[in-house]
Amino acid sequence: MGEFFIIAKYQGKGIAARVAKDIFSKFNGFWEILVIPENKRAILFWRKVIGNFTHNNYVEKNIKVDFDKDQHNRIILTFKS
Repeated sequence: MGEFFIIAKYQGKGIAARVAKDIFSKFNGFWEILVIPENKRAILFWRKVIGNFTHNNYVEKNIKVDFDKDQHNRIILTFKS
């Protein structure tokens, strides 16, 4: 999956968390979620959703990427479903 976005009309209703958990459950395996550090809302969202899904059994790191010439920093959350 390349992007995960819920339009504003449906944000804040728990829909995104339910959809993410459903996807993680349906597609078992190793997951990596990358977020740009400036997107504080997304970081908080993913920490909460992944933490709840994995019972806080995930790893979070700051990494550098070479695929984005304008923004080299990412926060990566990794876990297994």
